[in-house]
This record gives sequence, C-alpha cells and structure tokens, in this order.
Amino acid sequence: MERTKALDKIMFLAMIPEELPDLKVKAFLEIVLSYHQLSKETIAKMAGIKVADVDRFLNDQWEKTDAEIKYKIAAVTMALRFFLKDNEPEQ
Repeated sequence: MERTKALDKIMFLAMIPEELPDLKVKAFLEIVLSYHQLSKETIAKMAGIKVADVDRFLNDQWEKTDAEIKYKIAAVTMALRFFLKDNEPEQ
C-alpha cells in the first residue's frame, strides 16, 4: 500500500512539466474552497489580491492573469492544502 502511494506521488511529480501547472493549482484551490469550505474572499485576503483575481483564475483565464497573482494564489493554496490535508479522508 505504501509503495503504491509512493509510486503515485512519483508519477504526479513526473507529469508536472507535461501538464499545465495552473490546472494543478486550480484543482487544489477547488479542494480548499469546496471541501474545506473556505471562501474566495479568504483566499484573496490571504494572498493580498482581489476576489476578481481568484474568480479569473478559477474560470481558466490564466493568460489574462498576471504571473505575480498566479504565484500568490499558488502560495496560499499550497500552504492551506498542506495545513488542512490531515482533515481530509484517507484514500
């Protein structure tokens, strides 16, 4: 079982260059918003950005989103995901 989890993580890391990094951040952000029931307003405040920036990112408008905004969203999302992960059901 542990070996399977390790292989899954290795495959996840191997796929990063091939897939859109923004898509992965969006997936984690959606977990933070839906499963953990945090609001877009909370994400925006923590990142020091506007709620409209979060909305734009969630609507797949990555090319219209400044790199600094994407970085701030990613940093907050990954920190929250790490912090809240223990509250999620095991797979």
